[in-house]
Amino acid sequence: MLYITRKSTRDGLTGANRDKNRYTNVTPYDDTRVRLRTQKDTEGDYINANWVCGVADDESVDEHAYIATQGPLASTVDDFWRMVWDTR
Repeated sequence: MLYITRKSTRDGLTGANRDKNRYTNVTPYDDTRVRLRTQKDTEGDYINANWVCGVADDESVDEHAYIATQGPLASTVDDFWRMVWDTR
């Protein structure tokens, strides 16, 4: 039997965050989205990206093993590279 859980994607649909999504119908889940470190010259912690679970060699679950994201827009390239740097 397949169970579908509806999760909130509200953060990606609010205010200025809406303009940071490449596709308006694909937004990250609020509970697993990557949050950027805030800086004085940046606009919040939002990027359209989610953490994805992975399994290590010892079969333990790593909840932050991978990041799934959209290709950056011209206006979000700096945010993309900030995410890469912050989560390396």
